[in-house]
Amino acid sequence: MSQFTFQYVLIQNQEVYVMFSKLKITKIAGYFATATLIVACGGGGSNTADTAQAGPNSPTAGNGGDDGSADRADPDPSSVPDYSSLKTSTPSEKGLRKVSSATEFELFLKNGLRLSVSASGSRYGAGGGLLSAIDNGQPLAAEVADNGGNSGSFSATNVQEQGVDEGDIVKYDGSNLFVYKPSSYQESFETATLRILSTDPSNASSELKSELELPGSNAYIQEMYLVKENGSTGSIATIGGIYNYYFDTFDVAASLSSVDVSYGGAFNSSVTVGFYDVSDTSNPSKLQQLELEGSLQTSRKIGNTLYLVSRYSPQIEGLVYYGASDAQKIENEDIISNTPIANLLPKFSRDGSPPQPLVAPENCLVPEGSDSTSGYLNIVTVTAIDLSSQTIVDSSCMNSPIDGIYVSPNNIFMGATLWEQDVISTGETTTVTVTNYSQKTNIHQISLNSTGVEYQATGVVDGTLGWDKPHFRMSEHNGDLRMVTTDRTDFNNPDHKLHILRKNGVKISGLNF
Repeated sequence: MSQFTFQYVLIQNQEVYVMFSKLKITKIAGYFATATLIVACGGGGSNTADTAQAGPNSPTAGNGGDDGSADRADPDPSSVPDYSSLKTSTPSEKGLRKVSSATEFELFLKNGLRLSVSASGSRYGAGGGLLSAIDNGQPLAAEVADNGGNSGSFSATNVQEQGVDEGDIVKYDGSNLFVYKPSSYQESFETATLRILSTDPSNASSELKSELELPGSNAYIQEMYLVKENGSTGSIATIGGIYNYYFDTFDVAASLSSVDVSYGGAFNSSVTVGFYDVSDTSNPSKLQQLELEGSLQTSRKIGNTLYLVSRYSPQIEGLVYYGASDAQKIENEDIISNTPIANLLPKFSRDGSPPQPLVAPENCLVPEGSDSTSGYLNIVTVTAIDLSSQTIVDSSCMNSPIDGIYVSPNNIFMGATLWEQDVISTGETTTVTVTNYSQKTNIHQISLNSTGVEYQATGVVDGTLGWDKPHFRMSEHNGDLRMVTTDRTDFNNPDHKLHILRKNGVKISGLNF
């Protein structure tokens, strides 16, 4: 009798389908980064173990499906690429640095791809997901938003920082309500609409002025911003997303039994910014739409400049991510090596026009200490959009993990968790003993100015921001960043710490009291 044993590793927002023999387990949501099959057959059967994410040098790698490679001669083992020296880039206490050239940034991205097709990584980029509190395009934290609290005799949407607008699906300018109504798939299959209602506060009444359809396949609106012109609302900027999906299958074969494992999820999503003329509330019209490759992490509006933080994970068609044979590993390397860097960077387009580069690779940032063996697949971009001209002013990128985002009127602060531990191995077994475990957080400061966005400095503090609305743990006052972190070295007795940080050159240092 065969015995099947699986190891489950959490992947956010995934749907995994598993089939072995004639038994099918469907829709195991949120699990499966690694599937290990152990087959124990009587009568001299094999006791081998095949790993679905076997690395390129593993003798137990699966065949990656029937592509005819089993009929070919085995390749020379020396020609199989060896990725054992590669390592996932991690946040550095020393901060970020600008790459020396586009070629260097290309190497980091391609090393991230190499790690993602080996046992060391995952489909979303070596070392796991970016922006730990989110995945697959979902916001970093639930946000509420608009133009800075009380404005005259009416209330606007709640915001964290006065003067820093946040998005919402309901907006009010004192005279008109602007409401996003999502598509309905229950009975009537209604298309999403933008509804405009005039209000009469004296009678506590409202009247529907117009309703504009917002069509779009696989698209939805996450939030809206009002754009003022001469003191009144002239247009609306909507922020949404378009999500594409993959569905892959790989085989794990051992002895007389096999397992087909399929997994699905969103990839190569796009952030859409739609502009609508609402100067005549009875006759709103669409002006244009920008589309940026990547998934939205958060947004803010300061004055008439919109700041988008998004994440992009390069995907290359033809790569075999799991259970690759030696021949497929060689082919993977050939595909990665020959892919131009332009195909690995996010692009943007306007109203369906040909895509243009969103970032310049030679200007991107990587963690200090990164070298030719470092790799990280995900790219974080900060894009500034002038809402008056409806054009992109600037866009910067970094190739580093991020955990929390906070925006003040002058800066964006991004946190990155540093996990430090001293480990003693017990030999060839998988058991380890942690002798010292500590948690720290990097804070990157990015300034916001009339010319765009610019990296300024990095600091480090003890503790972490946590995953639940980390931006509420940070606040800037008179140029100093105040933040609260939590150290859970002793999980039952968390230690909360208040830090006050000030920029000093390229460092953000704590103040002494």
